[in-house]
Amino acid sequence: MTKKTHSELSKDLVSWYNECSSRALPWRSDSPDPYKVWISEIMLQQTTSQAVISYYQKFISLWPNVKSLSKATQEEVNEAWQGLGYYSRARNILKCAKIIVSEYNSTFPKNSLELIKLPGIGPYTSSAIASICHEEQCGVVDGNVLRVYNRLLGESVEWWKPDFHKKTQVFSNTLCCFEKKPSEVNQALMDLGATVCTPKSPTCMLCPIQQFCMSKKKNLQKILPIKKQVKPKEIWLYEVYKNEGTQVDEDLSKNKSLEVCIHKNQPFLKKNLLPLGRFTKLKEPPKTFSFRHSITNNSIFVDFVKPLKNKKPTNRSRNMTLKELGRVTPSSLIKKIWQSHEFHETI
Repeated sequence: MTKKTHSELSKDLVSWYNECSSRALPWRSDSPDPYKVWISEIMLQQTTSQAVISYYQKFISLWPNVKSLSKATQEEVNEAWQGLGYYSRARNILKCAKIIVSEYNSTFPKNSLELIKLPGIGPYTSSAIASICHEEQCGVVDGNVLRVYNRLLGESVEWWKPDFHKKTQVFSNTLCCFEKKPSEVNQALMDLGATVCTPKSPTCMLCPIQQFCMSKKKNLQKILPIKKQVKPKEIWLYEVYKNEGTQVDEDLSKNKSLEVCIHKNQPFLKKNLLPLGRFTKLKEPPKTFSFRHSITNNSIFVDFVKPLKNKKPTNRSRNMTLKELGRVTPSSLIKKIWQSHEFHETI
């Protein structure tokens, strides 16, 4: 693309953003708060905007600024994060908040090079915060931007590989150089990918930069980007030991308790406490099981069995209430286990 093309692209994107797009999202404002932008961007990783809104609003109501967040416990943050998945993000958020308070006097760094040094903040998040809050001329690259750029080029490329990420970063950075507000360029690109240049059914007639799109000219917009070969999920049988003498209860806030531990060689939710049981890796799904649960690249088939006699877990087990467990292992898998009638059957 020529310098003139980049300039025209930027101009058309920003005009569209200000006139037609500019989605009303709770973390957007005329005076963006780095703390709120940071929380929203971390939550938006692997999650859609609409799904994030209620979690974001609850999180901000609990901890309206970085100083209040730094005083929270990990258990409290985990509890607020429950349902968003990818729980390492919740751990990094608290680590980052504590560092900002102790080392930066509760003020976020203003440039992407400093921001990227903080826990859990990578190239995308650092650029998003720096450009949106301080108008730094740095482009963002997320899944939406990769898709938009790939379609603009109209080429069948392995968009998930580092080389294409680097090319997209150069493209995004260049666009930001032609406008007074890089924040608008970046948010326009992200909004375009989220609302118009969508993965399956792009609405090309509404696209402000369709005249530059090689995919549209070649009628490839529904073919590109090419599909990434997905790594097969690992199949696990998680045989949970029955918790005799308890009853199913929809209200998980009550002081019901169960025995948990961190199992040796736990294949998923590592370093998290789980109900006692055993894990078996399978080549194909079992014929009988109670329910199925998915976590990232793991397909988990849960069944309930009688505990083995004199069989104790390697790590020390403990009894915890469901509320306590939800704070340290904020996975819906726990809720599913507790609400299964088989878990409570008399042995």
